[in-house]
Amino acid sequence: MNARDLQNISDWLIDGARSAASPAHMMAETCERLVQAGLPLWRVGVFVRTLHPEIFGRNFIWKPGAEVEIGTVDFGNGRRGERTGQPRRGLLSLMQCAARRAETDRDAAQVNARVPHSRSIRVR
Repeated sequence: MNARDLQNISDWLIDGARSAASPAHMMAETCERLVQAGLPLWRVGVFVRTLHPEIFGRNFIWKPGAEVEIGTVDFGNGRRGERTGQPRRGLLSLMQCAARRAETDRDAAQVNARVPHSRSIRVR
């Protein structure tokens, strides 16, 4: 990925990604531009918190050759164990996050092994 390609993508985003008609199209076009610029992406996930009184946030998941998946998270989902004093639910949620994190780290290690000249990919 060269600096010129990265600058073009940055300029497009800073300008408001005007060619994208919706958040899903913006996500897809951003990822496709990054892939065309040489960044090896297999999937990308973005979570956006909202100011909506009933919706905690929305998630967007992009995979090459597929439509962007869009999901919504209500305030009760994933946080119920903390709010209701049910430690098992909170612990289960924490364990699921740790399992997803381990899977993501394994995926990043596989990418680093396949792309010898890339910087170490870390997901945080």
